[in-house]
Amino acid sequence: MSIIREFYEGDLRPNEVNFKNKKYSLLYMRRDQLSEKLKNTLSKKQLKLFESINDCCIDIEYEFGREMFTVGYSLGVKFTAEGFCTKTD
Repeated sequence: MSIIREFYEGDLRPNEVNFKNKKYSLLYMRRDQLSEKLKNTLSKKQLKLFESINDCCIDIEYEFGREMFTVGYSLGVKFTAEGFCTKTD
């Protein structure tokens, strides 16, 4: 199947690919460990506030990823267009 067809069919979702950056994965696991440690020390009111902050961080990461995907894709298209339009002798 072509990549265009996969994209159209919804089978191409770069944000759902397993992240292969080891440093990112280790940092993500560390954050989870620290979050669990912290949650075990919080009162119910503090835990609710912590969860709200965590949800906000997830939303921020999603929006940032979406924007960076758009910028990166657009930049790639611009590079491609310039490559076809630039005359070299």
